[in-house]
Amino acid sequence: MRSVSMAVSDKTVSIGRQKWTFPLLAFGITLFAPALFASPIQPCSLGTIASYVGSTCTIDGYTVTDFTFSELSSGGAPLLRSSQIIVDPSVNSSGVSFQFLGDFNVPSGNAQYIVQYELDPLLPQVPGIGINLGPNDPVTLTGQFCGNGMLSGPYIAGQPTVCTGTSVPGIYPATLQITGNDTSASTLFPTLVTDLDSRLILDLCGPSSTQWFGTNVEVDGSSVPEPSTTLWLVPAMFGLVWLRKKRLAKATSSDR
Repeated sequence: MRSVSMAVSDKTVSIGRQKWTFPLLAFGITLFAPALFASPIQPCSLGTIASYVGSTCTIDGYTVTDFTFSELSSGGAPLLRSSQIIVDPSVNSSGVSFQFLGDFNVPSGNAQYIVQYELDPLLPQVPGIGINLGPNDPVTLTGQFCGNGMLSGPYIAGQPTVCTGTSVPGIYPATLQITGNDTSASTLFPTLVTDLDSRLILDLCGPSSTQWFGTNVEVDGSSVPEPSTTLWLVPAMFGLVWLRKKRLAKATSSDR
């Protein structure tokens, strides 16, 4: 009778464990399955704007997505096409840089180039952003940025940056503008942001020219995971621990 009682007791314990271990295992599979079966994202590399439009790449923990490009001219000003403008991504001591290289030269008339893309780091780690211009006959570079949000509407000269989104910490619009020869400007957000929508507008009024323009995103490497990220990791770790214990139990019983 005692042996029967022990068998029933062991079965009850086993069923009790299954009630909480299987949901945890399901959470773990839900978390890691996309990473296991998704197509790998290519690293951002030197290429033309044409190759970046519609693509996704990664650089130093950032995912670069929603890359768009537009251009317009008046007064007979010549324009460079997307296949003639080089994108040069790099990582430096202060953060991640994107430079756009080309012979932007307007003898007369007006030309405008607009580049927009989203940077999405895994953690909230962006304290600020900056823009820069190369040597030039004065041109104007405007940078519109949304921390934790998305740029809303088209660019309209003289109008403030408008951001939309539902971020609980807050949405932070920022605008930078520089005109001159080999110059730069930067600004800080009120707090670290976890998503950055960027729009760069290069305006040339002939005669004017420049060889490059770009932006630099500052990075704070001391960031910690968001609470929501931690909540997903906890059940995943429990699931993995349960699997390991189950395998060890099987190995022990087979040895007997």
